[in-house]
Amino acid sequence: MINYVLLLLLSYFIGSFPTAYLFDRNIFRKGSGNMGAFNYLMTNKSLPGTLIVAVIDALKGVLIVLLSNYLVGTNMAIIFGVIAGIIGHDYSAWIGFKGGRGLALACGALLLLEPLFLVMMSAVVLLFFFITKDNVKAGLISIPFLLVLAFVMNLPEYFLVMGLLSAVLISHKDVIILVKRLK
Repeated sequence: MINYVLLLLLSYFIGSFPTAYLFDRNIFRKGSGNMGAFNYLMTNKSLPGTLIVAVIDALKGVLIVLLSNYLVGTNMAIIFGVIAGIIGHDYSAWIGFKGGRGLALACGALLLLEPLFLVMMSAVVLLFFFITKDNVKAGLISIPFLLVLAFVMNLPEYFLVMGLLSAVLISHKDVIILVKRLK
């Protein structure tokens, strides 16, 4: 039990490391107002900076999966650890409980757990991005397709993938409200 508590706390604080904010202190006042790699790219037009932000955020997911395996060693621990990391990324204690959406962190976790699914997921999201020309809509529209894809691929960690995607969806709550208002 103590290992689970330690895992959740460490995962939250790993996830809450404010990468994009460290590169741009005004990130919350620009673009979408989120602390993420895509907003960094859209507002700073710096591909090298964006890649650094994205890689560091993805590495947070990798680190959390490794930590989950080390401290507890179960798929359920990975789910809880990654969700705690996403919550940390979305509501960082270091910067007034603001943050991003946790997508890069989730992708980092998937890189270790299901790399083929990550590639296919990226293709689905990119397809919807090219159709909608809107990264938020593309991500939201993709989620049901990705859940079906995970099921069709018969992933051993299907519930894990579903949990990660659900966590990302939950973190989009502000976007869902905005999309409803725009209709």
